[in-house]
This record gives sequence, structure tokens and C-alpha cells, in this order.
Amino acid sequence: MTFRLKKKKAKVAQPALILQVSTQTVYNWEAGSSWPSQEQLTKLAILKKMGKRKVQATLKQLADH
Repeated sequence: MTFRLKKKKAKVAQPALILQVSTQTVYNWEAGSSWPSQEQLTKLAILKKMGKRKVQATLKQLADH
């Protein structure tokens, strides 16, 4: 299962930052060695629907805090 936002060419660090998990966690999800919690799955579904500008705005907002 792929959790990266391939359409948006997001790096692993971007969804990891937004989902508040480590990049290793995202790699583990992709490898199938672990699975996101229900809360993380919900956030992931929202993240996958976000447009590129919204993802960038969210990252900027997180960086500003």
C-alpha cells in the first residue's frame, strides 16, 4: 500500500510532518511492516484529498509554529 502523495510528488517528509509521524513510520507503512492507527488513517485520507497549494500552506503553517 502506498501512502505517499505520488500525484503531488510529495516527499516522505511532507506527509510525515503533516501526520506528525516520523519518516521511518511512513516507510514502514509503505513496506507493510506496520499499519497506521485509525486516527492516522483518517488524517491520511484528508491529506490525500488536499491540493498541492493546501499541502504547501499546511507545511508552512506547521513550520511557523
